[in-house]
Amino acid sequence: MKKIFLVLAVILSIGSALKAQTTTNSKAHDTKNKVSLDLDTIFKNTYGFKGEYFSNNTPNDHPLVFAKGLLNPKLHHLHSAPVFSPDLSEMYFSVYLNYDDPQRIFIAKKIDGIWQEPQIAEFSGQYQDGKPILSPDGNTLYFYSKRPINEGGNSSENAMIWFVKKNKGNRGNPKLLSFSPSLGTAFYPDHYASNGLFYFSVKVAPNDYDIYQCEMKNDKPVKIKRVNEHISMKSIVDLGAATNPENNILVFQSNNRNNKNQAILYICKKQDNGEWSNPVPLSDLINQNTTRFASFTRDGKYFFFTSSKSGVEEIYWIKSSHLFVDQ
Repeated sequence: MKKIFLVLAVILSIGSALKAQTTTNSKAHDTKNKVSLDLDTIFKNTYGFKGEYFSNNTPNDHPLVFAKGLLNPKLHHLHSAPVFSPDLSEMYFSVYLNYDDPQRIFIAKKIDGIWQEPQIAEFSGQYQDGKPILSPDGNTLYFYSKRPINEGGNSSENAMIWFVKKNKGNRGNPKLLSFSPSLGTAFYPDHYASNGLFYFSVKVAPNDYDIYQCEMKNDKPVKIKRVNEHISMKSIVDLGAATNPENNILVFQSNNRNNKNQAILYICKKQDNGEWSNPVPLSDLINQNTTRFASFTRDGKYFFFTSSKSGVEEIYWIKSSHLFVDQ
């Protein structure tokens, strides 16, 4: 009799395990199908570009919507400028699908001269991930994330900077880029300049963000300092710094500066003493409605930014030489 009960117990245990596995597989399948459906909805017939920068058209003296039709901005929220690998074979950007969490990082690859359909990056999709930037050599990608700091833990309440290196064409597991908590509560990557300076933004208080710079040594930040007081003003939201390849122009986003009740872009020039000049707003050619996410191409030829001048946030680009109109 004991043997019969033992056999029945084993059978019931196996049945429960199979049912649980079937449920898990079903959920995974549903999630996979949902992501696939989202991709089909966003990117249908919007790839296949042959241009250097995921576009068959390039801007001139006026801003042009970048890769028009890449997605429907009324349905999905772009939340970064695009960033390209040095050989222009990869493009990264981040999106809120259906204006919903989590924000995801996407990658588009150029194969045989043709840009392919963007895909969710292999390290993204589960947690809040955004604002990808690349090291000058393209090997290391930095981004902010609210993923658990400790394996198996809960999602972080604040954004932290993570990095992931390329290995044999793929990117592995992200690692945390640690900063002292005394700087602030949240950290965002801005730009990794050609001169080795790494710019990042720090949330000091709800309405106080400062721009910092540092250098990288063995994947650790060193020589950390706040960019001068003209750029990082107290009790003002200043973030999203980007420099041109010559590192003599710096553009950043500022909210509520000079009694302007929205985010717009400001520009500074490197002075003879090595300090940045006082920032002034970019011209109305750029700053129309909310304007942010500044980025230069590595050759300095083009300047990217996002603007809500059409009523929804879209990526625009323009020749960098036209940043100085009316300055």
